[in-house]
This record gives sequence, C-alpha cells and structure tokens, in this order.
Amino acid sequence: MEAVINGARWQAERTLCFYRSDTGELTVSGGRPTGPDTRRIIELVELPNAPATVTLTANGPRALIKDTDAAGWDVHLGYATTDTLTGTASITAFDPVRGRCRGTFSFVAMVVYVGRPPDVVDTLHVTAGSWDGEVIISNE
Repeated sequence: MEAVINGARWQAERTLCFYRSDTGELTVSGGRPTGPDTRRIIELVELPNAPATVTLTANGPRALIKDTDAAGWDVHLGYATTDTLTGTASITAFDPVRGRCRGTFSFVAMVVYVGRPPDVVDTLHVTAGSWDGEVIISNE
C-alpha cells in the first residue's frame, strides 16, 4: 500500500487484505513505523469482495488512519472519513484462490480521536493511493 498524505509520500511495509467469508466484507490494511515506538496504519474497511468502486463515508465503506504504538494496538491519534469528508476506493482485483487483492483509493479524513495531542493536523488529504496485498481469509 502506498499513498500521498498531505503532500508527503507514504508506503506501508506490508499490506494485508482481510476477507470475512461470513459477511463477504474486505478490510485492506497497511502499516509503517513512524518512529521507534509509533506506527501509522491506513485501513479501508467494509469493502466489497469483487471489483467495484465505492464511496468512503462515515458509515459503510470507510477509511481510517491510525497513529498507534509500535505494535499497532494503542491508538494515539485517529482520523476517519465522515459524511462530508469522503473519498473513493476501487477494488480492481480480488482473488482469494491466488491470495491477492489490488485497488486504488483517495480520501479526506478528520481527527476523530486524540490520545496525546502534539501539533495535531485537523484533516489529512490522502491521494494517489494504491494497494496490492495478500488475502487472509477468516469466517468470523
């Protein structure tokens, strides 16, 4: 996964596509360390499991950016798409048999959670996003 966030290039170390076979939903997640004890994660959640283009909003398909601890669990700062700050995601390939999924995305997200506010940017503009990830299948 890679994107441009507020004009700066960002690239995940690894991209995973989590497919829930019981609901048919797809979550795409990529993460990268931002310091010795922090990590940034981009997630696209509740995507369809077939080629399609969807609008990312507050409910249904949405985009999240989380700045977390190094393990990726404790959220220090979170951003999300809203009903007015939206975006798009296009699933261009989904093949659970071969274990790959690909697509593109762009969105605007606002601060939704602040755990330790340094100089917090109110919104993040994410452009030129793309992913090519390994599919992990779960039935729960």
